[in-house]
Amino acid sequence: MTGQNSWIPWFALVPIYTACATTPALDDSTTADFFTPTEELMIAAVVDSVAAVLQTDTPICLLVDNRDDWPTAPSLGLLNGLAATSVVTWSECPETYQTMVQPIDSLGNPVDRTAPPGHVDPIHLRVFQLQDAPDDALSVTVNQSQGTVGRTHACTTRLVDGRGVATCRVVSHWIS
Repeated sequence: MTGQNSWIPWFALVPIYTACATTPALDDSTTADFFTPTEELMIAAVVDSVAAVLQTDTPICLLVDNRDDWPTAPSLGLLNGLAATSVVTWSECPETYQTMVQPIDSLGNPVDRTAPPGHVDPIHLRVFQLQDAPDDALSVTVNQSQGTVGRTHACTTRLVDGRGVATCRVVSHWIS
């Protein structure tokens, strides 16, 4: 190959991952296909617990992994059971503009990805590693990211008087 673009810089060969740069491939399944209504109530309690700490009107994009760690869209029942009103599915999630890497096209030219005025990147919540815990509880991990920063929450949820109740704590902060 000859010419002006005949070399590829080393950093173009290094895989770079940005927070929520791509949406996982989803089939038509939802959480209702993998979890009982009680488990969905418990998952909703976790999402509400994390959303309450965020105190924002920014869209919160939700994805729940089934017990095989396969991304699954939240069911309508789960979404309707949330107290948080700004939660949407990943497929309805607004675009993310913040990145630590300058996007380039196939010819190596910079791509302008300027956010519209007033745009705030959405918050992504991915609920995963759902495991049964003692006393009919569910242990859950939640990754929360916005732009290039995020947190990992460790949560425990259980059913109390017909309602999901969750306790979460931040176990790590990260930047990507």
